[in-house]
Amino acid sequence: ARGRGVARAAVACLRDWAQQVVGLRRIELRIEDSNLPSRAVAAATGFCAAGEAVDWELKGSTRRLRTYIHGGRD
Repeated sequence: ARGRGVARAAVACLRDWAQQVVGLRRIELRIEDSNLPSRAVAAATGFCAAGEAVDWELKGSTRRLRTYIHGGRD
């Protein structure tokens, strides 16, 4: 599915559903900093990076994650 816009369409659909149906004002994505394709999907669907990447402990290993935000910043 790479390069065909499947991930972008899925994220956009979920974003719209979360805002319009569920009523969320702010949505956050946490993406591994080295995952450039996922970071591109976030940007293409209107998410903005929020600060620097930070280390997160996940399943016994440390990963560098960056938070992306769509909507309010309160």
